[in-house]
Amino acid sequence: MSSEEQLQWILTQADAVMTNLGIDETEAVVKLRDNFHHLDQDMQNIHQMKSPGGFTCFCGKHYKTEGHFRRHLCKVHKWKFHVPPKTESLGDAVSCFLRMACLLFDTNDAYKMADGERCTRNAKLEWLYASATKHYKYQLWLWRMVSYTIALLSPRESFEYKWNISTNLVGGVDKNIPNDNCVELQVKTIKNQLKTQGANKSFNSARVITLTTQVLDDVKMNVMKENNTLHSSRVRPGVDKRTDIMAIANCILSMCSGQVTDLEWKSFVKFKKPLESIDAVKLYQWIDENKIISNNTMLN
Repeated sequence: MSSEEQLQWILTQADAVMTNLGIDETEAVVKLRDNFHHLDQDMQNIHQMKSPGGFTCFCGKHYKTEGHFRRHLCKVHKWKFHVPPKTESLGDAVSCFLRMACLLFDTNDAYKMADGERCTRNAKLEWLYASATKHYKYQLWLWRMVSYTIALLSPRESFEYKWNISTNLVGGVDKNIPNDNCVELQVKTIKNQLKTQGANKSFNSARVITLTTQVLDDVKMNVMKENNTLHSSRVRPGVDKRTDIMAIANCILSMCSGQVTDLEWKSFVKFKKPLESIDAVKLYQWIDENKIISNNTMLN
C-alpha cells in the first residue's frame, strides 16, 4: 500500500470507530440550533412591536416589561411562543467521555501547533459543554473568545488574534503553550525576583523587574551557552501510560468474558448526555444579556 492508501485506511478505521461508539453524534447540537431558530423568530416578532418606554400591542395596549407583554399576547391574542421540549435521555457515559477526551486532545494539539483556527473552532463546542456542566467562568471566557474572533474584531484583528494564540519558549514545531500559561510563568518569575529585594521592594522596583525580566533571561542563557553550563530543562518528562492502559483493557475484558459487547457501568446507570441537559431558553436569555454587555463594555 502507498502512503496515501495507508492514510485513507487509517481515516476509514477512525471514522468507523467514532460512528460505532457514537463519538460523532451531533443530534443534541442540531436540536439546540433548531430551538434557537424558533426563539429567534419569537424575539423578532416581539421587537417589531417595541416602542419607546416598552411594548405597544396592535390592539393599542402598552406594556413596560416584556414578560407582561408576552402574557397579554398569549392570553388575549392566543399567541403561542416556542417551548423547547425536555429530552434528557439516558446516554452512554463511555461515548460522552470519549467525545470530550477527543475534544481535549485536539485542543491541546492545536495550542501546541499554534493553530488558532482550530482552537477557535473547538471553543464553540467547549462553550456548549461549559454551559451544560454550569462552569460559568469558562462559559463566559469561551463565549467572549468566540465573540471577539467572529463579530467584534475586524477580519485583520481576528486573524492576528488567532495567529498569536500561543507562545513558543523553547523552540520546536510542537512546543507552543497558551498565552495565559506564558503570563503565569512570567508572573512567577517576577514574584521570585521581588522576593529577593525584601523590604526594599516598591512599585518602581517591580516596574523595572517587569521591563527587564526578558532581557536578563536572554543574557543569562547566552552566558550559560558560552560557558557550556548545564541548565534545567523546561520540558516535562514523558509519562509511560502503558501500565494504566493494560490495566483498563484487562478490567474491560474481565467484565465481558474476553469479548467487548454492550457494557453496563453501575456507577453511570442514570447518566444523562450533557448537551441534552442544556436549557435552551435560559441559554438564549444568557446570550442576549451578554450581547448587551458586549455592546457596552467589550467594544470600548
